[in-house]
Amino acid sequence: MLGVLIGGFLSGLVANRLQVATEKGPRIGTKTRWVFAMIGGALFGIGAQFARGCTSGAALSGMAVLSTAGFVTMLAIFGSGYAFAYFARRLWL
Repeated sequence: MLGVLIGGFLSGLVANRLQVATEKGPRIGTKTRWVFAMIGGALFGIGAQFARGCTSGAALSGMAVLSTAGFVTMLAIFGSGYAFAYFARRLWL
């Protein structure tokens, strides 16, 4: 894992693309973008604690063994993402 981090850093350094940037839409400020990112990360972490593990890992490993719960979890993850994106898209357009 350390090799991946070092390799990515060296690749960015060699390609002259090593910079800190915040991707955001024209209607949202950098500070607001960071606040939303922190809130989203915290909610994902809280959800992982309630679920007693990583939600995306449960979905992927469940789908790998053709478990109904894995498919339902994946549909819930993507469905809630699309539903939230409908309301948040005005910040990016």
